[in-house]
Amino acid sequence: MNKQVDEETGYIPVICVIARCKHKDIEAAWEALKYAKRPRIFIFICTSDIHMKYKLKRTKEEVIEMARSSIRLAKRISFSDIQFGCEDGGRSDKDFLCKIMGEAIKEGATTVTLADTVGNNIPQELGEMVTYPKANTPGIDDVVFSLHCHNDLGLATANTISVRCMCGSKASGSNDQVAMAVKCRGEHVMNGVYTRIDTRHIMATSKMVQEYTSLYVQPHKPI
Repeated sequence: MNKQVDEETGYIPVICVIARCKHKDIEAAWEALKYAKRPRIFIFICTSDIHMKYKLKRTKEEVIEMARSSIRLAKRISFSDIQFGCEDGGRSDKDFLCKIMGEAIKEGATTVTLADTVGNNIPQELGEMVTYPKANTPGIDDVVFSLHCHNDLGLATANTISVRCMCGSKASGSNDQVAMAVKCRGEHVMNGVYTRIDTRHIMATSKMVQEYTSLYVQPHKPI
């Protein structure tokens, strides 16, 4: 499939594997990706007080060191494209986010991601959660800063578009809805933002995913 995409479009896709801050995960990720032309690893760890206390049972200092050592291992193994994610970032202390993302960047992360893991935030809150780290994290201007939204309250698309307008960060919501919103309104209300997605293929892609997964979208779904 990867070779077919290369030949048809000339574009070499980034193939990404997600991994916890565990050495065995990172080593397994490299085994899966070592023959990819553009491999990426996405290393993540909990950063909210509640997750660190009850899920990881680690202190803030221990969590930062886990992030550091994991990124160092990824670089040592041969990953050059390293994404670091803050799980439950939407409920994390803003100063701690700045600290751990700054350390990740120092160790070699090329993308840092704030995740609204429990889908708890509304657009205004997320805007504030993004603008603060962008202004206070060392090295943030030298990497890609992205937001990963969840849809528990049905706000992933609204959060994505809102944060993109307010902060200029990359964000993820419903890809088809975000792409069409940008196509229809990006020039007028998003400071000229655009996407290279060919929206003519959205329907065919959706049908293909439904066929392979046997998961079907509701008849009245937008887009």
